Amino acid sequence: MSLWILFEQYLSLAFYYILIHIFHWSELETLSFLTSKRGWAWMYPNKLLISDADIAHEILVRHSSSHFQKASIHEDSPLSGSMLNDSDRKPHSRSLLVHSLSSKQIKENYIPIILDCTKTLVNYWKSKLASDSMIVDVTDDCARLALDIVGETLIGGTFGACSYDDNGNRLTQSMLHLTRETFTAKNHEKQIDMNGRHQLDFIDNLIQHRWATSDRTLDFADTKLILFAGSETTATAMALTLLTLAYRNDIQIQLREQLYGLSTFEIIQNSLLDSFIHEILRFWAIAPFITRRSTRDLTCQNSSGRTLLIPNNTDIDILVWSIHRSPLYYIRVDELNITRTYSNKRSYLPFSTGSRMCPGMEFAITELKIIVALLLEQIEFEPLVSISPLDCSQFLSEQQFHIDWYHAVIHTKEHVCLKIRPRLPVFSK
Repeated sequence: MSLWILFEQYLSLAFYYILIHIFHWSELETLSFLTSKRGWAWMYPNKLLISDADIAHEILVRHSSSHFQKASIHEDSPLSGSMLNDSDRKPHSRSLLVHSLSSKQIKENYIPIILDCTKTLVNYWKSKLASDSMIVDVTDDCARLALDIVGETLIGGTFGACSYDDNGNRLTQSMLHLTRETFTAKNHEKQIDMNGRHQLDFIDNLIQHRWATSDRTLDFADTKLILFAGSETTATAMALTLLTLAYRNDIQIQLREQLYGLSTFEIIQNSLLDSFIHEILRFWAIAPFITRRSTRDLTCQNSSGRTLLIPNNTDIDILVWSIHRSPLYYIRVDELNITRTYSNKRSYLPFSTGSRMCPGMEFAITELKIIVALLLEQIEFEPLVSISPLDCSQFLSEQQFHIDWYHAVIHTKEHVCLKIRPRLPVFSK
């Protein structure tokens, strides 16, 4: 390591602590600032932060196999034995997963499951509506919905989370505790506490029982990976989507009008809904960074001709959040614009890219589309406190998050709570 890199590491570390502890910037804001000038920054002790889309492409696509491997996740993570933590990527497991998430499987097997689970949650909401509206904990209920969908698709049965069964309640609370508290601890090197261990043991036992009696194709470790990854990211994305719709009632009305009376296939193909989901995944980068570790020295060059030498054994964080919010790639980055076009594919990375990109991308997008369409058909979402339309974009862009450093996922610092009311069956085109 050169003395210049060492100097940069300490300088970045000083700026980091000043911005975080004195100016009280968020971590995402701080990391974005540190990389804003060049597109990268060195952090002590051996971390390279990347927010340049061209350099990210070199790492994730062009030199993905020859110079980089997936960074190891923390040994305390419940997913440490899964394909997520295998430098060889467990090709057989990944192949099985890709096959199980194919377009044909999604269309024939999974769409009915998504519909049924969402209807269960809607029916529960309606059964609890004592008046024309009520307040719901969207963070909690989106976690329930995501868990039931993953459970049904993965091991052939829901956990009863949306119907508030005992096991479903305990599983939901255990997952929320682990993902929102244990894994987002400021010191992500800290050992999981005893409470977290009890939560993990309960989840392991519940999944083990279901897995042992199911028509399983993945091993237990990878089954647990899909449960965590599929539910944690979907629950966060769905909660933020509903938060957006509540505060952007113009978009809620526009989508409801567009989707009214459409078949499931037409909903999935609808261009406005597709644009909305794409913009949601840009605006809210649920997976805010992608981790890699270099296995050889490599010199990269971006489109402006600036070069970067990446030494062997460097830990790399590609800051997807920063790329998605960079004025180099997007106009009015803090504005949620559902008519936005994505001409530069390198700067759009909600599911990563290249050979190691998320195999569940099509399933996740289809899932979000169906849930949004079904909820808008029957439910109206409103903020707890009304704000002017001019302030909505600023309110949304200033949301604060905890970072799950174990698995590179964000969570809102506070639970998302919204007011809901049943949608009356009216409206003709």
